[in-house]
Amino acid sequence: MAAWGFGSPAAPVAALLAQAAGLDAGRRAWMCADPVGLQARGVELFLTAGSRLGISRSEAEALLETLNRFFAEDGLTFHAVAPDRWVVELTETPAMTTTPLSAAHGRAIDALLPAGEGARDGSRRLNEAQMLLHDHPVNAQREAAGRPAVNSLWFWGAGRLSAPTVKPATRVYTDDLLGAALARAGDVPVEPLPDAAQTVLGAASREAVLLEFSACTRAAESGDVEAWRAALQSLDLHCLSPALTALSAGMIDRVALTGITGRRCLEARIARLDLLRFWRRRQAFCPELHAGLFHQTRG
Repeated sequence: MAAWGFGSPAAPVAALLAQAAGLDAGRRAWMCADPVGLQARGVELFLTAGSRLGISRSEAEALLETLNRFFAEDGLTFHAVAPDRWVVELTETPAMTTTPLSAAHGRAIDALLPAGEGARDGSRRLNEAQMLLHDHPVNAQREAAGRPAVNSLWFWGAGRLSAPTVKPATRVYTDDLLGAALARAGDVPVEPLPDAAQTVLGAASREAVLLEFSACTRAAESGDVEAWRAALQSLDLHCLSPALTALSAGMIDRVALTGITGRRCLEARIARLDLLRFWRRRQAFCPELHAGLFHQTRG
């Protein structure tokens, strides 16, 4: 988010997602209300993001219909940007600090719950939503089939719609909803992830290009070590190696790799001149890299 000029606590993530989904995002405040699963481990509750729950579109529609019917008196309206990404319309932005879903996934939630003046209302609504979801036929069917329940919401990313103040690239390649929403809000063209790196490298020879390699994020969230290794190998084979070859050949001028975790951001940059500095010690690839924002630029 910082690359687009947003301070993380104040970034209007929900409004950006709503706008990208074609909703009338400018008229009200918005907040992410993502479907999640909570599981007790001892005395603590651990969160699993909706992306790991396999929520179908019909399941999302049924759950949201119940939520909307119950919360209509509060002036709240829930929408599914995707089956596992939900947003809610609010009358005003709540005065509370929240934790991004990416930072809460896989962790105990007690220390991550909303805080501030508006947290009491948020906690009340969360408790009510949890009761509705717990007793819902969708979850009864999921549990009967041995699938995890969608038994809670995760509130974060509240605010009113505002455009990015910085454009880190003039073209974005991504399959991530938020990445695409940020680009569209900044009037930056968005392309799907290509099958071959040459498509991106060709564009990078003419303009600043941002490629979001979210396969690493998905593998990290799964907790599957083999999937993580495979994602890293794919990142190297399909992105990094072709980019370094293009850099060496003078096709592009520099490459920046940004790894984003829920709590940290790691960056590595290399320019064509750096390839000539043979006396520098080669650095090992950092195993903590969870997501790649592969930024190739020319000029």
